[in-house]
Amino acid sequence: MENRVMSRQKAAAPASLRAAAVRIGVSLPTLYKLIGRGKLRTYHVGRAHRVSEEAVRDCIVLLEQESRGSPVAKTSSTDKSPARCKDVVASESKRGS
Repeated sequence: MENRVMSRQKAAAPASLRAAAVRIGVSLPTLYKLIGRGKLRTYHVGRAHRVSEEAVRDCIVLLEQESRGSPVAKTSSTDKSPARCKDVVASESKRGS
């Protein structure tokens, strides 16, 4: 039983939007723009808006690629798919291999 509790504690806890903004290094309004543009996946738990550690990492990778001028797949602004950011990052990493 202790092992299960310990493994849960080691797993990254979902972060608030404010914590995600700090981690990414942007303001809260900029974070909302990233979410609106599909560059950061989020989810709701009740009324709380949360961001997974994986989504933060994927977003940082995507922003780094954009800043280097790497081509990033264009997506429709109406596509609100939660996997969109991850799919773009995955497709870019396959091209580089």
